[in-house]
Amino acid sequence: MLAAPSDTPQSVQFKPHIKVPGSYALYAYVPMVDSAATQTHYIISNGTTKDVFIPTPAHAEEQTRGEWVSLGTYTLQKGNTITVTITTKDANGAVAADTILFVPVK
Repeated sequence: MLAAPSDTPQSVQFKPHIKVPGSYALYAYVPMVDSAATQTHYIISNGTTKDVFIPTPAHAEEQTRGEWVSLGTYTLQKGNTITVTITTKDANGAVAADTILFVPVK
């Protein structure tokens, strides 16, 4: 998703199927885009809802066109019990959504 700010918020939702319950570190890939919002709003729902605001990474020459950022560590149950939503609500620039990575914590 690549969305410019508008009066009608847009969103994309990731809802993975967790095969093994346990603790997972969540990461989002934040692509670099022109006129990007100063932060991206993630809504993590896993029985409770947590709002996570991640500052947009600064562009560095000779770097890749994005960056992995931590969304925190969560205890996940087996099945489709977690959703991660990226929204343009209250964004002051373009919002890009790419990938959410779920890494088991040992």
